[in-house]
Amino acid sequence: MSLRKFMPRRLYPTRTPEEWEKKILSVFQSLSSKSEDEARAEYIRIVQNWPFYGTTFFSECKMTNKKPQVVIIGVNEEGIVLLKKSGELFSAFPFSDIVIWRASFESFEFECSSESEIYHFETFQGESISMTIQGYVDMKIMLLLDEECDG
Repeated sequence: MSLRKFMPRRLYPTRTPEEWEKKILSVFQSLSSKSEDEARAEYIRIVQNWPFYGTTFFSECKMTNKKPQVVIIGVNEEGIVLLKKSGELFSAFPFSDIVIWRASFESFEFECSSESEIYHFETFQGESISMTIQGYVDMKIMLLLDEECDG
């Protein structure tokens, strides 16, 4: 069975198959002495440092304002991130800069106060994106209210 099937396309060419095999076996051996809970805790410790940890990404869609281009929309506890098709960060918008967002069956858009611009996207996932944003906003409001009650 080919290792290529299990590797991310962009990552696979960075090493030879033999190097990957060696690396995977080495990591496996270092983890084999750990309990399941220890391995999970180590995994979480590692991925929490990744730049997009906790981000929900949606399918590629067309951003239609300014120069039309294909982007990937991500939503996390900080706000909305837009990635280029390559996975490189295109732009990030904290929730504090997002004035309003709307969704329909075929689109999603939000307005950014710092740029006084509406970003419009053609996507069938607009409602899911909107619900994800609303979930984070609701969570932030609840945390603020809890802080006020405690303080």
